Amino acid sequence: VAAARAVHPNCVFVRETAARMSWLKDLELDRVQVAVDRRHPFPGFAFERRVVPEDLRQWDGHHFVASPALTALDLTDSVGGAAITDALRRKAVTVDDLEQALELTKGRRGNARRARLVREARDEPWSELERDAHIRLRKAHFPGWVANHPVMIRGKLFFIDLAVPEVKLAVEVDGWTVHRTYEAFVSDRKKWNELARAGWAVLHFTSPTMDDLVAQMQEMVALLQRG
Repeated sequence: VAAARAVHPNCVFVRETAARMSWLKDLELDRVQVAVDRRHPFPGFAFERRVVPEDLRQWDGHHFVASPALTALDLTDSVGGAAITDALRRKAVTVDDLEQALELTKGRRGNARRARLVREARDEPWSELERDAHIRLRKAHFPGWVANHPVMIRGKLFFIDLAVPEVKLAVEVDGWTVHRTYEAFVSDRKKWNELARAGWAVLHFTSPTMDDLVAQMQEMVALLQRG
């Protein structure tokens, strides 16, 4: 980073490099990615001939870094919608931030795809599996559902991945890697028990069972409405 800035004092660090310098501190890099006024190949660097709008760059005290919103949009080129869901989960960006970044980069190649990914994330999924669930529910015109629904039970705040509050239906969608620690694994089980004790019906879905999500939610809502 210091070497790039020595050669290009006004450069802006972008993509994975910007993420590492701002909101993804544990991201491993194999090169430094820089937006400059001219490109030239050099081992360990990726120079892009690109102008980053002033409102989408940040000064960290030493360097110009692309904003988290622009960085998340950039990262969709390599990892798809996961970049957006991860940025939302980490509270690095909001959907409004992403939409503003798209507006400030009008005409940029690939923006139609990026805009679609932002639309799919408008209910702020915290994982790719949640994003998939949101897409399926919208396509089915499923009514009354909300994402990351907060519930206070006996003084403890819980967030339900998907909820139909009117009938107290909670839906949890779990990816294979969602439990990064034993503590998280145990915490989820405690949450499910507390929800059940408070009168919530709880459904669970994983990647292999996502095709059943809409039908089973419809069936459960009908059962709960009948009392």
